Amino acid sequence: MKLKQRDSWLCNAKALLILCVVFGHALERELGWSTAAEALYRMSYLFHMPLFAFLSGMGAQTPERCLRQAGRMLRLYLPAQGICVLAALLWRPELAAGLLVTPVWILWYPLSLALWCLLAAGAGRLAGSCGRTDIVRTALFLLALLLGLAAGGWDAVGRAWSLSRTLVFFPCFLAGQLWGWRGMAALARSWRLRLALLLLSLPALCACWRALAEVEVRFLYQADSYAALSLPLARGLALRLAYYLAAAALSAVFLSLCPRGRVFFTPLGNETLPVFLCHPVFTGLLRCLPYPVALAVPVSALCAVAAAGAIYLAARWSQPLVRYRRPL
Repeated sequence: MKLKQRDSWLCNAKALLILCVVFGHALERELGWSTAAEALYRMSYLFHMPLFAFLSGMGAQTPERCLRQAGRMLRLYLPAQGICVLAALLWRPELAAGLLVTPVWILWYPLSLALWCLLAAGAGRLAGSCGRTDIVRTALFLLALLLGLAAGGWDAVGRAWSLSRTLVFFPCFLAGQLWGWRGMAALARSWRLRLALLLLSLPALCACWRALAEVEVRFLYQADSYAALSLPLARGLALRLAYYLAAAALSAVFLSLCPRGRVFFTPLGNETLPVFLCHPVFTGLLRCLPYPVALAVPVSALCAVAAAGAIYLAARWSQPLVRYRRPL
């Protein structure tokens, strides 16, 4: 199928982002040993999850599409999580109760995506029932942003039901749904806008990077409360705000530099979910390979590309769960 340039751009962005995900997990073995690996790991976690949420929001433009996507993700999450619960009952019964409410590692994303879609469907219907829709949508986005900041102040909001990540990344999803297509169209039309965005984003990114440089890596996962990370409330709020700004700046840089036409890795952008779900096998095997710390970055990069390529080839005939279409 021939893709339009805009669709190719989005597929290219998703393909490069999934490589960032696999690359980041491949680097985990060397955290604490390699400063280069840790810097790249931090850089990846500053933007790849918020930008994936943003792009996912672009694929759910109406309440009806949101509900369909929520159903797809729940049909994926519930059986997969159920299998993990059954396995725990057989081999580690003490873990089974926790798994009833806490998603297993990568399964947080399907659950969060389902919850984002349900929240966005409700927000869309609320905005549609009110006059001055743009004002209502902006107000809903600001409310979501405030909830994302405040979520870290509630000890009960953490990994259970993927609630912390759902609240923290929901503003990114909502921004993609509300303004993603218009923003991407504006970027595509004007090289001056892309250049201005780059020039404005880099100083903001540098300032936020300095603010987040000393924070524990676990903070970047946005899966725990501020108290669980031993952060005072005021500092936690400031750091999460810096995280939002850094994610926005780095995402703008990433999208501005991302190829817009069809390239050899464009088709991978339509198969990111299989890569995401299957890549832990490859990153687990990587941890068993002997190689010197000095080669951590190139070996991890090579393995990330090989893993994504192998999973894509295995899944290329399957129907992708998310396709981008022109908004109605």
